[in-house]
Amino acid sequence: MVFIIRTLIIMAIVLIIPSGYARGDAYLQSTATIIADMDWSADGTMVAVGDEAGFVQIIEASTGQVLSSVQSGDRIRAIAWHPTDNTLLAVSSFTYVPESATVTVLNTTTGQTVITIPTSAVDIPLLDWNPDGTRLVGVTGFLADMMSFRDILIWDPTTGQIVVEARYIDNNVNALIWSPDGNLIASTALNNVISIWDADTLTIVTELSSDTDTIGSLGWSPDSTRIVSALNYIDKSIRIWDITSGQEVLVIPDIAAFEVEWNPDGKSIAAAVSGAELPIFDADTGEVLMTIDQGSTSRAIAWSPDGKQLAFGSKSDAITIVRLPIADDGED
Repeated sequence: MVFIIRTLIIMAIVLIIPSGYARGDAYLQSTATIIADMDWSADGTMVAVGDEAGFVQIIEASTGQVLSSVQSGDRIRAIAWHPTDNTLLAVSSFTYVPESATVTVLNTTTGQTVITIPTSAVDIPLLDWNPDGTRLVGVTGFLADMMSFRDILIWDPTTGQIVVEARYIDNNVNALIWSPDGNLIASTALNNVISIWDADTLTIVTELSSDTDTIGSLGWSPDSTRIVSALNYIDKSIRIWDITSGQEVLVIPDIAAFEVEWNPDGKSIAAAVSGAELPIFDADTGEVLMTIDQGSTSRAIAWSPDGKQLAFGSKSDAITIVRLPIADDGED
């Protein structure tokens, strides 16, 4: 895979006039090509955006300036910034050629490839670091009668070697996320079940069943005791689960979310939804704390590490970063 540095991929930077304090202080909007994924740097100063044209853009969060862009020959599927090192970004790809999808760790300062991890797959749609940045987990996809995502792999990102794997899972995996304490990995598949895996062995510790609908997105609470899930096909709800008891502790009805993410402060949950407003819920009560004018449907969201800023984007070309007054506890 050959990478080149390219700048000014973002076509425009537009300052947004806030519509009211209760809706959040939106201060920056940028436009790019079709968004595949986004993530914040460990220090919260930058946002990385991967697009389906094969570019990774590194954006300064305070100004919207494109600090650098890296292009690969493959369509980007997932990106994940190293949890402690601002210079390392993991990127996974999609190709139409068997045994050609890769996980690549990039140096975001130089644009150079640190390591490329080959796989036997054509697609790696999900990717996440463990909290100390010593392991990467991903799910790999293969072309059969239809695309099948049934292998979960954990790699050593320094050697590219598979450390542990779970092959031929019964149902396609469509969400995968490492717990903040590093001990567990949560996944969900088309069988309406959330699987909680031991991160060292990739053996299932417990399973949580929604019974009614396919779960499309997952998010851990910062203390690793609860999981939020989004059901957006039939049931159309957001649910919170207690990991120890395996029970639902909260249901937020009548909302079809494409993605949910727990604020690092533990107090709120953001949901990427259709329509003009993006809601933020109280994590304990399900009450809507505020809504943000998003203009159109958002499909990707990402909290900054301090929980005070939220980046969200449509599947087309808009990325917005907002500073939330609710996270400032009344401070300017």
